[in-house]
Amino acid sequence: MKLILPLHIALLLIGVRVHAEPSITVEDLGPPMVSRGLALRCLTHDASGMVEAWGAFETSERFALVGVRVDNGRATFVDINQFGPPPARARHPQMMASADGNLYAFVGVPGHFVKYDVTRRELVDLGAPSPKASYWLGATVAPDGRFYLGTTPETELVRCDPATGKVENLGKLSSDNREHYAPHPVASDDGMIYCPVGMHHGELWAFNPATGGRKQILPEAMLSKQGRPELWRGKDGHVYGEWAGEKFRCTPDAIEIGKTAPFWPRFYPKLAGDLSVGDIGEDARLKLTRKGKVSYIATDYPGATRGIYSVSCERDGRIYGGGVGPANTFAYDPATKKFTDFGLLASGPVQVYDTLNHKRGLFIASYMNASVDFFDPGAAVKKGVNPRHVVTLEDQERPAQEIIGPDGMVYAGTTPSTGR
Repeated sequence: MKLILPLHIALLLIGVRVHAEPSITVEDLGPPMVSRGLALRCLTHDASGMVEAWGAFETSERFALVGVRVDNGRATFVDINQFGPPPARARHPQMMASADGNLYAFVGVPGHFVKYDVTRRELVDLGAPSPKASYWLGATVAPDGRFYLGTTPETELVRCDPATGKVENLGKLSSDNREHYAPHPVASDDGMIYCPVGMHHGELWAFNPATGGRKQILPEAMLSKQGRPELWRGKDGHVYGEWAGEKFRCTPDAIEIGKTAPFWPRFYPKLAGDLSVGDIGEDARLKLTRKGKVSYIATDYPGATRGIYSVSCERDGRIYGGGVGPANTFAYDPATKKFTDFGLLASGPVQVYDTLNHKRGLFIASYMNASVDFFDPGAAVKKGVNPRHVVTLEDQERPAQEIIGPDGMVYAGTTPSTGR
């Protein structure tokens, strides 16, 4: 019999008493992983003119937009559970600060564009442009201020115009039904939107907002590789990319192989005058830089519990498991009733699928891709030494379970990469 626990924030102790009338005792041991840090993405000003820095709060029970005052560290939570409660119907919020001074975001399932009026402290639902939009990663802001995302599973490009509040579904990019992802679009300075598509194979689409026209611009020879291209904006305003071993510049009709430039943002979303806002660290302090001088301010941000994805093995009296988003490794000591959060040990940053106890140490299986790392919990953590990367398999992912075979070798099962 295998007991499957839900992706909950707490580790459960289940005890069975064997008497004439058996009973089960369940004890909540608490969350093994709590992240005190928060990545902040953009800035607004509240009614008093004070700067607020915004990030996303994501746990198994609550999704919210979080604003943190940079003068006093006070956090404001704007709940977005009404657009799809976690964990099954909530996705990574994308956000931007608009020229009108307000915060705009794409949240929930199906995805809704929302506006948070930072003066009135009101959240406004602008609408769901696609009833099927269930997943996305990344977004881009065009030079005219419009907000674009690519969605799963239809590879639809959606848009919000903060100037009017209008939201639009601009239609599918790929006509190949094997393609389902359109992450991380990038806008060029001439207004073109370039969007990678995958994951069965990589495609790259150019969308012209002026005409609504769209075109797949990768050459045929680059369409066989599984996954998707990577894109970025250069200082000259062009969009550049990398795929299938080549770097290139994007144009509306084709790519120009061999032309490349470093990443350069069109604007800095966390800059207000001479103030540059960093992130909240694991000590719950916000980093600020003004005229080259760094300072830190204490915040009341409480941190976010991280979901348990696996509880896998026992070693030297401690129980080991792994998390999801991020793929931290943790241990629980029943004797002391204390947790240890080792942080991100796995090569795959999303999920720890399994942790195998071997006489030499622990083999940690993780996603993305199918990765395995070796960790000796009796030795100090040292980058590149402990843990040590063992393997990452191309075209495979999700190494669900590991075992030690009769020959002493470690075996694991995987699934084909998404789209294959």
